[in-house]
Amino acid sequence: MNGNDLIAILPFLVVRGTVRIIILGIALYRNHQLTAFLSLLGLTLSLVAIGPVSYAAPRQVTPLFVIDGYALFY
Repeated sequence: MNGNDLIAILPFLVVRGTVRIIILGIALYRNHQLTAFLSLLGLTLSLVAIGPVSYAAPRQVTPLFVIDGYALFY
């Protein structure tokens, strides 16, 4: 895996990191507003991360993980 592959999967990495932060936030604070804020922030960052990925697409990261226009749409 090289740098271009990491850029291609950047939105997925952002969502994965957001999930971990949300789980920690729930475990420590149990605040619904904090959870909602972190969720919206993470999804917004993931949406912003699609921009640099669109220049790297189409790209086959693994045989079963292809980043193309269809994957970026969903």
